[in-house]
Amino acid sequence: MTMVTGLFRNRDDAERGYHAVLERGYEQADVNLVMSDDTRNRWFPGDRQTDTDLGEKVVPTERSEQYEAGIRDGGILMGVKARAEEDARHFAREWQACGAESVHT
Repeated sequence: MTMVTGLFRNRDDAERGYHAVLERGYEQADVNLVMSDDTRNRWFPGDRQTDTDLGEKVVPTERSEQYEAGIRDGGILMGVKARAEEDARHFAREWQACGAESVHT
């Protein structure tokens, strides 16, 4: 399996990247997110209903040093373990098309 990661600068882009994974037959549990508490509160506030399950994927910020500056600046780091190299290439293309930065496979 290949880990694919990308940094999204806003919720809309992250949503599109997330749905690209789901549309490929992956499940919610296959996706991991890292963001700051400030970003989590801005895009996925706990006191407000959201129309997405993406907010349920939010995890603490201690997972990645490589993306630290982007996360600190309000970015949303998404990662998924691709089951096949073809899937990894597909996610990288789709995420870049969604505006993701620093996409790595």
